Amino acid sequence: MAKMDLGIYLKQARLKAGHSQGDVARFLGLQSAQSISDWERNYGSGIPVKSLKELIKFYGMDAGRVFDLLLDYQYQKIQRALTEEFFPQRKRKKGS
Repeated sequence: MAKMDLGIYLKQARLKAGHSQGDVARFLGLQSAQSISDWERNYGSGIPVKSLKELIKFYGMDAGRVFDLLLDYQYQKIQRALTEEFFPQRKRKKGS
């Protein structure tokens, strides 16, 4: 079975709950849905924990599962950053 990531889990939970990205942005008091899109694609700096906790309630997600996915996301992010610093020659080339 493929490993679930936080962004995919958030998108699936949103769709299951029947909300658009715009609905979620309004719920969280955001100016636009771009942040929701970014979070669902694991793009940018990541989702603030406060917002994530609000989404757990809004979507009816399992907090333990979300916590585990967030830990894994943060671990992978740190691992990529440290690998690039320690081994700059290993940086991926565009398109690979």
